[in-house]
Amino acid sequence: MGSLFSKVQKQTNGRQFKVLTKSAALGVRGTEFFTAINEKKPGAADVWMCVHEGSVFVNDLADSKSVVVKKGEGVVIPAGKSVTTPKPYAWTKNLNWNMDPKAGKVLDETFIEPAYDDLLDKNYD
Repeated sequence: MGSLFSKVQKQTNGRQFKVLTKSAALGVRGTEFFTAINEKKPGAADVWMCVHEGSVFVNDLADSKSVVVKKGEGVVIPAGKSVTTPKPYAWTKNLNWNMDPKAGKVLDETFIEPAYDDLLDKNYD
């Protein structure tokens, strides 16, 4: 359980940067994104991901569904289910994207729990 902020320089010469979880593979070539894994039930972890800059290719390992998530969008991969359609999520606006201690606070205090309310209570379509 936990979260990860990634800021990846543009990859060259066929190189790739990937984040792998039990339910998804996230592939980037140069972008800034956030990934969180939350286990609501033992052995059933949900993956949350949103993009701040660039885009991320998400491959759902449960059914091999793939989507491209663009700047300002996010997805959820509920445990054992398919990746959701990319769209903006309100909870992502609270993330602290600063990775430079000289520019201010770098600690992010966002908790993923409110994201579940965001997913269930808001219609983004």
